[in-house]
Amino acid sequence: MQLDRTRIAIRERGVLDIFDLALQVVRVFFWPLATAWLVAVIPLMLLNWWLIGWMVEHANVDPEPWEIIRYIFHYMLLVFAESPLLSIPIAGFLGPAVFMERPTLRQILRNALQFTPHLLFCLLILRGIGPILLFCGTRGEVLSEEGGVLEALALMVLFGYTAIFHALRPFTTEIILLERTPFFPKDERTISLFRRSGFLHGPAAQNLIGQWMAGAVLGVFLAISLLIAVYVLVGVLVNEWGGPNGPGTLHYWWIFPVPLFLVSGFLSVVRFLNYLDARIRNEGWEVELLLVAEAGRLQSRITV
Repeated sequence: MQLDRTRIAIRERGVLDIFDLALQVVRVFFWPLATAWLVAVIPLMLLNWWLIGWMVEHANVDPEPWEIIRYIFHYMLLVFAESPLLSIPIAGFLGPAVFMERPTLRQILRNALQFTPHLLFCLLILRGIGPILLFCGTRGEVLSEEGGVLEALALMVLFGYTAIFHALRPFTTEIILLERTPFFPKDERTISLFRRSGFLHGPAAQNLIGQWMAGAVLGVFLAISLLIAVYVLVGVLVNEWGGPNGPGTLHYWWIFPVPLFLVSGFLSVVRFLNYLDARIRNEGWEVELLLVAEAGRLQSRITV
């Protein structure tokens, strides 16, 4: 790996430049990114089906508007909460790909497995993904239709808690996978995961909030556009446009989630580019890469 040779130019970028660059990254690395996306999306879709699929299991026969709305609300919250999980294989690929490498799927998964305890603790517990999964997994036994307001309030509280970490600590996955920062360093010269997170995120809090809001707005518009496109496509193909013969159980289980996860995957690419931008702005990363690369070449000459 030559640190001064990168496929993406290491320089500061604005929000719009990052969105544009994300489209270029998706175009150049389409198939590897699609594979990484599928590796994460398939188990997540199965998990979500097991958690809340029961809400629309009668959509073919006697669809209840309350249950349809409830299912859509829950699923959107689940996709939002699970976005850091979706970004694990995507960040695992893009990290080495920036430096002209092409990691295999086995290498990406092996790297992720090495840091499973870090990822589980930070993502499932600290970021609130675990409580959201547990709440959605009650299968309606805690709150029913009569308690829909209380259920919505509880979900909004969990959403707000998770959104705070999404906005102010967005690069946890990248720090764990790419920087390999330990929880408890073995020596004083090695920085811990929590200190590293504070050093990277703290000075950029204002920019991080702006980036999160821009990503949220873009994500909403993209999701609505893709959902409408999918609805029209299904309607044209099967001639079902709503009513009793409208979208059925299989549609809600396996077709409706795809646009949401597509948007989440694209925003994972955007988040990775924002991570690079944060390191450049706060740490002078482009200078560090040049110095480390030159030091490596000098060391190799001395060794020879």
